[in-house]
Amino acid sequence: MLWRRGAGRKTLRLIVVGPTPYRKLKHGRTYHRQRAYLLTTDETTPAKQLLQPYFDRFQIEYNHRDEKDILGVGQAQVRADKSVPRQPELVVAAYALLLLAGLAAYGPGRTTDYVSLPRWRRQARRPSCQDLVNLLRQQVDAAAREQASAAPASDFAQMVMRSAA
Repeated sequence: MLWRRGAGRKTLRLIVVGPTPYRKLKHGRTYHRQRAYLLTTDETTPAKQLLQPYFDRFQIEYNHRDEKDILGVGQAQVRADKSVPRQPELVVAAYALLLLAGLAAYGPGRTTDYVSLPRWRRQARRPSCQDLVNLLRQQVDAAAREQASAAPASDFAQMVMRSAA
């Protein structure tokens, strides 16, 4: 298509995404969101590839929320001048490693390794950041208990005193 005021003589491609049906209640009336339009000058790339970033945006928003709320990006109380710009970078890198480790160890879907979800959230397909953090805490706690039970009592007392100092 051509758009004289918007793109001049460039040919444009219009991609129309149909409205998404949804229900507020399980057996309630079906509603539809409005259709979406994408104008692009790229005429060769498949439409699916052009639309994918728009669908990925939802997951990106989730990632930003998890980084800020659960991991506290930008909330650390650091004093050194070099630490201020490095702290968010470190937390985001740790978040990425946590997600990658979860994918490598348990796969992309929820398994029985995670804590069971409340009834209202049982349809979740993938583990959340909080699920991965809880699982990591359980594993660290189990490893600490195992190490404490294997160590002699005097070593355990010294370890507690060192960690308290």
